Amino acid sequence: MRESDLFPIETLPSRIKDAVLAEFHGRCPTVLEVATTPDSHWLTVPNMGRSSLAQLRSATRGLRRKVGIPTLSGLSDAELLAQAQHTERQLRELSSALKSYRTELQMRGITLPRFFIRARDL
Repeated sequence: MRESDLFPIETLPSRIKDAVLAEFHGRCPTVLEVATTPDSHWLTVPNMGRSSLAQLRSATRGLRRKVGIPTLSGLSDAELLAQAQHTERQLRELSSALKSYRTELQMRGITLPRFFIRARDL
């Protein structure tokens, strides 16, 4: 399967097929278009839940790896858990660093831009 090939939409259940077609305004997308659409976006598409997304991703798993897009559905439970724990550690480290930066900036009397303020919720 090449990136420019049409996505094999006929292999999917009708509910998922309809969701994909609706997302691409009635046209069949290429394999690359489906592969590069983020999971977070697919999950906002009507009739596209986690199990539907897993079925969709199974058709593009090899291509996603080829173009450097990570695919969580291809991980074992242990790999997924390990990656989640690693990411959580990274988030804690970044949050700690951000607090240090904020403190130093406040001591210098520098006001953070508004989008930095929202990062406090991490």
